[in-house]
Amino acid sequence: MIQPITILLAFASFLAALIWLARQFLENRRWGRIFKLQSEVHGRLIDKFSSNQELAGYMETEAGKRFLEAAPIPVGFEQDQRMPNAIARVLTPLQIGIVLVLLGFGFFLLRNVRTEMHDPMLVLGTIALMPGLGFIISSGITWVLAGRLGLIPESPANGSRLAPPHFDARNAK
Repeated sequence: MIQPITILLAFASFLAALIWLARQFLENRRWGRIFKLQSEVHGRLIDKFSSNQELAGYMETEAGKRFLEAAPIPVGFEQDQRMPNAIARVLTPLQIGIVLVLLGFGFFLLRNVRTEMHDPMLVLGTIALMPGLGFIISSGITWVLAGRLGLIPESPANGSRLAPPHFDARNAK
């Protein structure tokens, strides 16, 4: 019974590693194309100026400042650009943790289906459940620390922080 489960886990691990490598490769190619395009545009713009005075004059305008002092190239996919970094660092382990906890409970429920499956399902359930609980606890700690450090952005609707409230001893009466 252990051998099919081992083969399935090995195949799932190989597939996950392959998907991760493909994503890294695509992200690297995307970053390279953006960097090359930005370098070409900046090079062409600088070549159009005949003197340093023209370039300095352009750099003093608002459009020149924005263009020549361009922000760093975004490396992440669109998902990372929509969500602030602190919130993404909380939600990602929370999602992984919930999936692992449910997988662990599923293995625990399957352990009583057949008597010879009791020990393997108990082991697999524990192996899936413990990291899942760790991810959930980690995301909770990250949420609290990010809120106390002011890394959680304010909600645009009501102007309040998204972070949980915390006790401030200086303002307590």
